[in-house]
Amino acid sequence: MTHLLLWYLVTLIISFSVIIPTMEFFQSFRSEGFAYARVVGVAFLSLFVWLTLKLDIGISVISASLFWLLMFFALSVGMIFRNRSILERLWLQRKKILMIESIWIVLFGAILFARSLAPDAIATEKPMDLMIITSIFRSEVVPPPDPWFSGVPLSYHHLGHLSAVIVGKLSQQSIGMIFNLVLASSAATAGAVAALLAIDFLPDLRQLSRRKSVLIVTFTGFTTLCTLFLLAPWIGVLNILFSNGYLTGIDLQWLNVENFPFLTDVRYGIPDQWWWWWYTTRVFDSSFAEFPAFTFLLGDPHAHVFGLPIVLTLLAVGLSLTKNRPVVGFGYWFSRPFSLIYVSGLLAALCMTNVWDLPISFVGLVGAVWLCQRYNERNYAETFKSVLSFSFPIIILVGIILYPFFSGLNPPTTGISLVIGEHTNLAQLVLFWGPMFSIMVGSVLWNREQQTWSYIALKEPLRLTATILLVWVVALLTTDNIDEIINRSTGWLTLGLLICGAFLTRLTSHKTHDQFWYVYWVMGLVLLLLIGTELVRIEDAFSGRLNTLFKAWFISWGIASVAAGGIFGTSLALGSWQIRPNRISIRASLVIVLILFSFSSIAFAPAMAISRGWEGQIRGLDATKHVQLQQPGLAEAVAWAVATLDSSEDVVLQAVGESYEGGNMFSTLTGLPTVLAWPNHERQWRKDIRETERRTAIDNVYLFGAAGEGLASLAKYNINHVLIGDFEKRIYGADVGARFRDWEMVFESSDSKIRIFAWTNP
Repeated sequence: MTHLLLWYLVTLIISFSVIIPTMEFFQSFRSEGFAYARVVGVAFLSLFVWLTLKLDIGISVISASLFWLLMFFALSVGMIFRNRSILERLWLQRKKILMIESIWIVLFGAILFARSLAPDAIATEKPMDLMIITSIFRSEVVPPPDPWFSGVPLSYHHLGHLSAVIVGKLSQQSIGMIFNLVLASSAATAGAVAALLAIDFLPDLRQLSRRKSVLIVTFTGFTTLCTLFLLAPWIGVLNILFSNGYLTGIDLQWLNVENFPFLTDVRYGIPDQWWWWWYTTRVFDSSFAEFPAFTFLLGDPHAHVFGLPIVLTLLAVGLSLTKNRPVVGFGYWFSRPFSLIYVSGLLAALCMTNVWDLPISFVGLVGAVWLCQRYNERNYAETFKSVLSFSFPIIILVGIILYPFFSGLNPPTTGISLVIGEHTNLAQLVLFWGPMFSIMVGSVLWNREQQTWSYIALKEPLRLTATILLVWVVALLTTDNIDEIINRSTGWLTLGLLICGAFLTRLTSHKTHDQFWYVYWVMGLVLLLLIGTELVRIEDAFSGRLNTLFKAWFISWGIASVAAGGIFGTSLALGSWQIRPNRISIRASLVIVLILFSFSSIAFAPAMAISRGWEGQIRGLDATKHVQLQQPGLAEAVAWAVATLDSSEDVVLQAVGESYEGGNMFSTLTGLPTVLAWPNHERQWRKDIRETERRTAIDNVYLFGAAGEGLASLAKYNINHVLIGDFEKRIYGADVGARFRDWEMVFESSDSKIRIFAWTNP
């Protein structure tokens, strides 16, 4: 319990260090911006600590963190001296702050409990994220050394992992505790931000009674939290029904949905086959798509998890910048330099946390400004000029901040390609996105009497859609992919449905209420992202659109949860003061439909959590505890190496562990470099890794020791230690240790399963 209290106390201090400037930036919001302070504090603290460590002046993570926390508090004190009324406003909002913190604590505790059922950092990409956290924790330099690639600087976005280490070190946590605490912390922060942002979308409720206002605010926040943490694709709950013997007479193979229906044995009505829940995200034969409930319970503190709270906060930034429809441009920033730093810093921190999310958030901001100016009845030329002058200072400042980060990376070549031979068929779209879309469609229909649609508003999006599709078809023609037009078949229905949804958001956003157009723009952004994944993909180390779907659909679900809650709450608020007696039954019917079709999938997340508890992992919160109990020899080797060796000088050779197979745990847990591990990930992170050359060098050392070709490999990669364990014996033979009999054995585990030999170049 002490660990949890210390972690919470540190996050609270970080939050309060920036609560004054955050409150000033979001002062027009109903929530006063308190929910965003934790995101802003962690993002800016991590960013400034990273830049400080980059100076290489010998300062530690703790010292740099304490310094910048003092600077943040000093800024707040300065703002208070300039305006004494800030303290009074802060005191008046104490109940609101307490409520927001209560939401965060409840979410934090719930996610931690779920993680405690299966806390181990094994399988999927957990070892990768554990390695990054360990490297930063042990070395305190940026970019951190990559233990899986000879200790050269890591070529991967890692600011989120640095934030985990900052909070962990300040609260005196172990690496294993940091792993699970930061995932729960990020999830809770994303939930608090999502709920409060959806509430901030609500129109003025002063026309309603206090009781009705409280109910609307409560329902809005609750709906948002449900969509983010409990809502799941219909395929998940349908698989549960099929496994329990229901609907088995229906043949669904014609839907052409991968792994559906997935049948397995059940226990107490819950599927109990190993990782049956995994297939909820595998609706494609060569790609996959995650959603928050799955990701949080999977338990991997990956870059996209760290980025989610920042993306949602930037949606709030967009609402703040366009609230009351101001005319924005360069002059806007000139009169608000603090806001420019605020926005640019968040964008830079997002990029260093998960670079995939930067263009999404930037498009969200720019699109909001564009719509805002158009709603001000400015023509296209004026709007374009306004957007350009608004964006230019941000781009320049973000570029300046990011230069030290990008100059230290060596990423592989990436590009954008057309989606050829892949598409989302209508069944896949409905089975995955059906619950989320049902909430929004039901909310719109609920409030349909209040919609004053002007179909002239479709002129611009129709023209834009026609242009995009024309460009795409022309691109298919010029690249000799004309067959894609026919081969896409039912994929055109998916594309058409998404486009119709985008048109609906455009029509419905044409409102007089200041916030109403923005909440529909947020949903429109989601639909644009989904449309984008049907037309183009990021060309990277993966074939097809695997990574594109994984990144885009996850963040789209997070954004959509805010939009769904905001649309539901706003429709509820607008209908509350215009209810007609003869319409009450219709609304009641729509609520039933909403519950049946939208929230029918909430059974999946609890079932998944229970199933994870049946995996047999040791309960707790330490992600590395299983090593001590199940691999005591490895735990002894790790403890010895951490106390004896130096990651900047020592290279401990191990056999190559392939990605996702859980190998190379010694380097993962110690941060000590080996020549090559998880090569599939190294290919994703950096340019030519000369994989064959590195594999050959490793083979040479294990086959010849310090003789012949082995000697050359030792010298080339500065190898001064070799580890012999069960994995190395399986690959190079049970007698592999005999080849190092002339070396000094500096470590042997008590069970004799792990030996480490040292070699000194004569």
